[in-house]
Amino acid sequence: PGMPYVDVGAKIKFPTADEDDGLGTGAYDYTLRVDLYEPIGKFALLGGVGYTFKGDIEPSGDSAGLVLDDIILGSLGAEYRLTRAWLSGVSLDYTQASSEFSEDAWDLTGYLNWRSTEGLSLTGTLGTGFTNGSAELVGGLSIIYGFNSPF
Repeated sequence: PGMPYVDVGAKIKFPTADEDDGLGTGAYDYTLRVDLYEPIGKFALLGGVGYTFKGDIEPSGDSAGLVLDDIILGSLGAEYRLTRAWLSGVSLDYTQASSEFSEDAWDLTGYLNWRSTEGLSLTGTLGTGFTNGSAELVGGLSIIYGFNSPF
């Protein structure tokens, strides 16, 4: 009671993009992240910080000679529970530039989530970026089947 939910996570980005086509670096990246979630009635505040360790790029290939810096990322947001099954929210996200050739990214994303009592969850997202390091328009749909969480 009185304490926010804490989520500690780790992520590995596998080098699946075709480096020869300029779509990836051919390196693994590792991210550590801590997120907080504080419900307040039908509202909830959320935020998180993370750090990504950029992998070493092989000395051969199209990305040879490119040096990427490790980066900091973070987010702040709020949610509102519309009904037992529907949740809406907004998130402001920051991602530090990984080289002198790019810019930091600031993005604003809204989402709408529907969750069934059987553990199925559908989330639609739509957002925009505010810097040259951000996408102009982003959107997505995720489908998750899993255990029921407390929020």
